[in-house]
Amino acid sequence: MIATDHNLITLGITIKRWGRELDFADIRISEVDLAQQEAGFLARLELGYHDEMDYMAMHPTCGTGNRNDPVDYDAHGLFAA
Repeated sequence: MIATDHNLITLGITIKRWGRELDFADIRISEVDLAQQEAGFLARLELGYHDEMDYMAMHPTCGTGNRNDPVDYDAHGLFAA
């Protein structure tokens, strides 16, 4: 399937609907390059906002590392580096 603007907009709407159905407070979709978000992400980690998602703290590199690559996670969501 070729990604078209219409397909991507529809996908975004669907993902946000799923988030509301799962009672997420907010759903946002970003660009793949998260390097500009790194400082804020690290600050949230430092404040403990990752709660029980320890893999985030163990592998905090946001835009330049493997944390964003799902291939690097095993079936349980654990980083498989």
